[in-house]
Amino acid sequence: MKQVNFLKAIAGFLILFISYHAAEYAILFLNSPGLFLAGFITFFALIFIVAKWNGFSVKELGLALNKKTVFYFFWGLAIGLFYAGSAFVISLLTSMERISFVPAPEVFIGQTLYFASGTVLTSFSEDIFTRGYIYKFLQHKLNTYLLALLSATVFVLNHIYRYNDGALLFTHLFVLGILLIIPLIITGQLWLTTGIHLGMNMIYQLTNNVMHVENGSNHFSPLAVLVICEAAIIPFVIFISYKFRKSLPAKQKGQNSYIIF
Repeated sequence: MKQVNFLKAIAGFLILFISYHAAEYAILFLNSPGLFLAGFITFFALIFIVAKWNGFSVKELGLALNKKTVFYFFWGLAIGLFYAGSAFVISLLTSMERISFVPAPEVFIGQTLYFASGTVLTSFSEDIFTRGYIYKFLQHKLNTYLLALLSATVFVLNHIYRYNDGALLFTHLFVLGILLIIPLIITGQLWLTTGIHLGMNMIYQLTNNVMHVENGSNHFSPLAVLVICEAAIIPFVIFISYKFRKSLPAKQKGQNSYIIF
């Protein structure tokens, strides 16, 4: 096994971290889609540079591309849309939230596509460096559970612009982080993870930025409902992940993938 230079590995992570947040800063604080796009183009270029510098292929981040990985990406997308959409519907039906405004159809479609395109960039890139990158370097060093906890913690801490949003948000991010690392650990591939993450984020953008949603008469937190739905979907995600694993060539399966949750 090739000896890992952890100083280079950490430096590579910090390069990706800074690049990712520079792009996020451009859209959140400068409101510049152009800089946002340029930032993520830079991020994906840096992925290849950092990988080569550390002596591995980007495929080793869980990015093997074939018909099976594409198929399970769409499986993940369906799972993310389903559980996050279900949480939103439950919140509406129980009066935790209500829809106060829906834009005209042409505006609705345009804004949905706009936010979806940005969500693809942020979800995919975040999965690469908070999960794929960590998995690449630590799959031989940590057992399954420590690896899952570490990745979920890094995912929480990566939300540097949300540090003042309260304990419930961080509970959501931690549970989501556990949910999203599970497919990678089982399969050695990021595609199911990325699909789930993207689906959840698309529902978030739709219900927070395209439509206007207000608090209802029921004061139970919609975010708590989302956390419950995330936790409830984990057994199904484990099941699908093992189905995915069985369909992959042996060389594409991660080294920790044999460990059963």
